[in-house]
Amino acid sequence: MVTVAVLLIIAGCAAYQYFKGNIVRGVATVFVTLIASFIAFGYFEYLAKLLIGFESLQSLGAWVYVICFALVFLICFAVFQTGIVALLHEPILLGDLPEKIGRPLVGLFLGWILSGVILVAASMAPLANTIPYARFDERNPNADNPKKAFLNADGLVSGWFAMISKGSFSAISKPQSFALMRASFLDQMYLNRHAINQKVSVLTKEPAIDVPLKAAVWNAPDGLVDEDQKPLAGKAGCRPMIVRINLKKKGLSGHSPFTVAQVRVVCKSSSQGETALQGQGQVVYPIGYMSGKNTVLTRSLKDKVTVSSDAFSRDQSSRPIDFVCLVPNGLTPVLAEFKMNNAALIPAPVTGEAIPAIEPLKLQANAETK
Repeated sequence: MVTVAVLLIIAGCAAYQYFKGNIVRGVATVFVTLIASFIAFGYFEYLAKLLIGFESLQSLGAWVYVICFALVFLICFAVFQTGIVALLHEPILLGDLPEKIGRPLVGLFLGWILSGVILVAASMAPLANTIPYARFDERNPNADNPKKAFLNADGLVSGWFAMISKGSFSAISKPQSFALMRASFLDQMYLNRHAINQKVSVLTKEPAIDVPLKAAVWNAPDGLVDEDQKPLAGKAGCRPMIVRINLKKKGLSGHSPFTVAQVRVVCKSSSQGETALQGQGQVVYPIGYMSGKNTVLTRSLKDKVTVSSDAFSRDQSSRPIDFVCLVPNGLTPVLAEFKMNNAALIPAPVTGEAIPAIEPLKLQANAETK
């Protein structure tokens, strides 16, 4: 169905440009569409956080992200396109043959970009994971093998913004790269709502995670075993690392269970520079979490983990969980993310005596696999 929709949008734009447009104005519209989408990517989260702060708008939930993205895009597109129409009031024609050939080609490219913007907006919506298309298999999602829309229209638009966000479109006050903060953006959106039909929320109303300020990540000890006491399966070119993430009782209240796919660890190469939130990020997902000194309770991306209020002591505001991740060699975890709207900066890895003791966590009874 998504293929038909993309084809209709592309065909519609090509037909409009052929009968009503001209090459110069069409090319200008393509640039307007791209610029409007870049601004939408850059500022929809700021606007969403502002709006969701109003109690009267909290009922919108995750829909606020879709609304803000679409609103910023439409406003910017309308303003810039009005300016283009005013500047190019008198049509500039390049000749009969170039116009007949060039108009539909420009329309095809415009439709490709526009369909990508629409698919990106739809990916943020708290809908079933098959809408607008099934990016991951429902029973066995694999983050390394996502399916793509026709012509990868949404990947084209989000990928271009990720590329330029590493430069002039990074935030001015606190330099941040969309390519790192939202690495594998489309995968995050689809995996975050993978279990929404099982009443797993896609965002939290309060901050739900933080990480220890000094010791939050370290290389896993040798001899790790799974729950069946078998050696933990590895992955070529990767090393097991433990990332300690504190789940906040207040932020998690009403938003548990969560799926393993809603926990992301963003890694980057140290060669990219000292600023943690700039550059290109690569996402790894936990393969499980520590349930004993050397025991890992393995979990797949679709599995749910329920942390009940009983898991917190009376005076405990947060609960640490030691997630186990297979981190590619040469990369270091720099950012922990949870659901759609939680992120925490991870300090540099620790070694030797600085590694905190690993305490068994009694979460096995609260883990659900469906």
